[in-house]
Amino acid sequence: KLAVFDGKDVVLLEDEGSTSSSRTAIPSVVGVDKSGNFLVGDTAREMIPMHPERVVSSVKRVLGLKFTDPLANGLLGTLACPSMSGPNDSILFDIAGEQLTVPEIASKVLRHLIDMASDYTGSRVERAVMTYPVDFDAMAKRELELAAKMARIEIEAMVPEPVAAVMGCGFDSTKSSL
Repeated sequence: KLAVFDGKDVVLLEDEGSTSSSRTAIPSVVGVDKSGNFLVGDTAREMIPMHPERVVSSVKRVLGLKFTDPLANGLLGTLACPSMSGPNDSILFDIAGEQLTVPEIASKVLRHLIDMASDYTGSRVERAVMTYPVDFDAMAKRELELAAKMARIEIEAMVPEPVAAVMGCGFDSTKSSL
């Protein structure tokens, strides 16, 4: 999900390219079309039936994992996109002949989100508060930070998703509670 603080309110943005019923949920899916363009979210997910080898889904789940990690092997085994061991046992995906690291793929998702925020605000967004799953370890957080750097995003803060949800529920304390 992507929210933007416009100076007064927090606005949950919808992915205009989404065809799903929940347009605010943007899946961590990246694909490459036949022209070599990167697609993100539902647009990329729609490629899976016809070109599964050109799509990486659930990229967030393998952030911080090594190729030989049993958890990574279980997840990678469910994807049609070829994967291999890279330097230092990192995970590489071969998408349309291009070998990409997990942070490189995650940076495509982050860039998509920042571009959505920039379109909404009408100005270039360069800073963000990032959330991450509560089970992320230090390596997963480092890879998320690297992905943000690759996407040219300055991280203002990193907050676990459950904490962000609580903060979001009580964001405007001047409004009456439930």
